[in-house]
Amino acid sequence: MRLAIEAVQKGEAQGCVSAGNTAALMGLSKIFIAAP
Repeated sequence: MRLAIEAVQKGEAQGCVSAGNTAALMGLSKIFIAAP
């Protein structure tokens, strides 16, 4: 999940789909993408 989110953050991907834990995906997204 972290690698997919980092790819979105870097602009290498437009989005991320996960079949895993939704809370974990949201938490990682807030840490990596929403961080200033």
